[in-house]
Amino acid sequence: MGLGVLEGAKPSHADGFEVGWRDDQETLRGRIAGDTVVGPDSSFRLRYLEPYAEAARTWLHGEAEVVDTTYLTPAEAALQIAEAVKN
Repeated sequence: MGLGVLEGAKPSHADGFEVGWRDDQETLRGRIAGDTVVGPDSSFRLRYLEPYAEAARTWLHGEAEVVDTTYLTPAEAALQIAEAVKN
């Protein structure tokens, strides 16, 4: 998902397939804090939590395929996203 989406630029149909995720802020912050791949407490990822939440509340979840990742492992979330893209 492009950064423009987080800055309020709504995707057009020509932009391709958009995927959003549904997760609560506490869960996301915990995952970011414990990430061993990108690194714990990534300032880049933390910086976009609120803009993403605002986009999700106002329009993104109405425009995108939404995957609820609250209780999924990263591998399970990736599989669900891959399935959504195929369909």
